[in-house]
Parts: sequence; C-alpha cells; structure tokens
Amino acid sequence: MNTKNRKIFIDASLFMGMHSNDEKIRNQSLSVMSEQFSKCIYMNLEQVGMCDEVVWRYSRNIQDDYYPFMDILHSEMDITRIGYCSADIARLNKDRRLSETSLSVQSALLVAQTINNNALLYTHDKNILSLAYFNEYLGEFSSNRHNYDHVERNLKRNYTFSPKLDQLYDTSRSLIFPFEQC
Repeated sequence: MNTKNRKIFIDASLFMGMHSNDEKIRNQSLSVMSEQFSKCIYMNLEQVGMCDEVVWRYSRNIQDDYYPFMDILHSEMDITRIGYCSADIARLNKDRRLSETSLSVQSALLVAQTINNNALLYTHDKNILSLAYFNEYLGEFSSNRHNYDHVERNLKRNYTFSPKLDQLYDTSRSLIFPFEQC
C-alpha cells in the first residue's frame, strides 16, 4: 500500500511516550514528533484527553513544568484534533475484527477512525500493534533515533523541535513516568 500522502495519526501512547521512562519508547516518540513537526498530523480528541489524564495524576509543580511544553507544541505544530464521526462508530459496530477483540472502546474507535481515513497510526499501544490486519495502517518508526539523553548540552546540536520548544521540553522532563501508565 502506498504510504505517501496518507494522513498521519498519533495517539496518547505516542504523545506521552516523549516522557516515558523507557528510553526506546521516548526516543521513538521524539523521532516521530520531530520528523512530523513541520507537517500536519492528526490526533483524536479522546486521545488528547487521555494525555491530560496522565499528567493530572502528578503534582501541581510537575504539571507546571510539563504544560508549557505541551501547550506550545500544540500551538506551533500543526496537530489537527478531530472527533469521531458516525462512520467510525458504524465501523466499530459492523467490523467483527473490532467488535470481537479485547481492545478497549477507545482503541477500537481509534483503529476504526484510522482505517476510515486510510491513515497511518503511530502508536506504542501493544493491543493495537498486535492486530495483524491493521499492519498496513501502522506507521514505522525510523532507524534514525534521537538520543536526547546523551546529547552534550554545551555543544552545537540539531534541535528536536525549535530552540525555545527544546528548552521547554528539557523543563517538562520533570515528568517522566512508567510507560504502563499511559
């Protein structure tokens, strides 16, 4: 299947993966967000809310460190937030592959939405990744990983996003959580 010119979808596991304690997940998430920074990506409204749910579990101080990064990223990056439509619900109800899985309703609707948009979904969700029929809709993580933890701060480096946003990301990393929380 041609992957050019397909919409790029991300979910909460990818977005929050930028703050995961798992270095591989964190680097994959940063890589996708950096590669897509100047492009349009899609994230459904429920997935956006799921990100907030993770952050709100932490103290006010950590939230205050985290939210400026998230706010500016959502402002500077073309992240189109979309809701579900009736076709997504119809697919969930009619497609037995979705209705007969152990996916949560949120994940099943995300899969239905991705299929209906013929999009590519970047996710770390193990349940979604295990769906063999969905492989053609999964974005592949590039082998050119950012290794943010090992960059020497005093040397000239490539920015992940922009100088200002990278500085906010550094501050936001007071929120590092076990990936399983997402």
